[in-house]
Amino acid sequence: MHQPGFLLSFYEPSPVRACISFYAFTSAAGHPQMKGAIPLGRYFGIPVFLHWSFFLIFLYIAYTTQQNGGDYAQIAVELGFVSLLFVCVVLHEYGHALMARRF
Repeated sequence: MHQPGFLLSFYEPSPVRACISFYAFTSAAGHPQMKGAIPLGRYFGIPVFLHWSFFLIFLYIAYTTQQNGGDYAQIAVELGFVSLLFVCVVLHEYGHALMARRF
């Protein structure tokens, strides 16, 4: 059974098969199948993927900031905020995946 999510995928091949997936589809075997995913690396043995559509958020924010009278500096600040938010979400989800290893 496929389970859709949002934008990020973690897969922890532990005995409990802990899987935190965003915008990923998991096969019956429990392996991530995210078409169009960009691998960001493997940290603590957990591969991290980013779907290409995540970059549409940057385009949307740049466009709306520009339409509301923002200059390049304001666009950079807003894109920096979204990037920091993304890092916080990744760290949060890693907390789930690493805690799942313990149980």
